[in-house]
Order: sequence, then C-alpha cells, then structure tokens
Amino acid sequence: MVASVKRAIAVHADPAVRKSLITNLANITGYLLVLVLCSVWLTMSLNPDSYHFPSLLEKGSLLWYLLLTNFWLLGVRLFQRAFCVYRLYGVQQALLSLPRMVWGNLINFLATARAIRLYTRYLKTGKLIAWDKTAHSYPSDEELQEFGPVAGDVLPTAQPLGAMHE
Repeated sequence: MVASVKRAIAVHADPAVRKSLITNLANITGYLLVLVLCSVWLTMSLNPDSYHFPSLLEKGSLLWYLLLTNFWLLGVRLFQRAFCVYRLYGVQQALLSLPRMVWGNLINFLATARAIRLYTRYLKTGKLIAWDKTAHSYPSDEELQEFGPVAGDVLPTAQPLGAMHE
C-alpha cells in the first residue's frame, strides 16, 4: 500500500503533471481577471463620470505587441477548434465548442483543487487517498433496440469482404 502511494507521488513529480497543476489554476485566474477588466470597461463606458483607471499597458510597447500576438494565436486556436467541430458535427456544435472549452477548463480547475486538497490532507494526516470510482449507467436492451443493430451483431452474419470481390 505504501509503495503504491510512493509511486503516485513519483508520478506527480513529473514536470508535465506539475505544469498542468499550474496551468489549471492559472486559467481560472485569467478568466477572473478578464471578468474584472470587462466590468471596469463596461462601468467606464456606461458612466463617463466614473473613476477612470490608468491604462494597464502602453500602446505600442513590447508587451502590447506580445498581448496582441497572444490574442491572435488564441483566435486562430478557437477558429481551428470550431472549424474541425463544424466539419464533423455542424454549425450548432461548432458554436458550442467555444464555451465548452471554458467549461472544460472550469472542470479541470475544480478537479485540480480537489486533488490538491486531498493530497494536502494526506500529507497532514497520513490518511490514504481513496480511488473514486465512476458510477456508470448502462442502457437496457429495450433502449438499445431504438438505435438498431450494433456492429457486433451484424458482422458475424455479414459476408466477408474478400467474397464481395470474387
């Protein structure tokens, strides 16, 4: 039992795993900053007499161009994702792929926060981390009949591919 915990700790020493811990937390921080900045800009545009915050960065600076490049690359990535989803599933799913990416980042953040909490509890108390099993629900035979036969039912009775070309 202790050996399996040591193996799990060794896996978490992997740089790729550590990177995901940081990026999952940084994504949510970025989303919160964007929400705050949008609310400040909205307040300043709706109420011109409100306090005007100084600019965060100077237009034309190196950081300005770096952020523009980063924003452009994000746009390219979002376009590629939406385009590929469009090719496979259509316009509606392509449009939904963009908020689905944010939703996935939120789920990753919550899972990371939970993992950190469980690991911290393990370090403090020594209580082993239990494996969470996913609860699955399988459709009944009646529900499966609505979709027609499955490949496992059709292939044994199908004609071999080689026989079609003889």
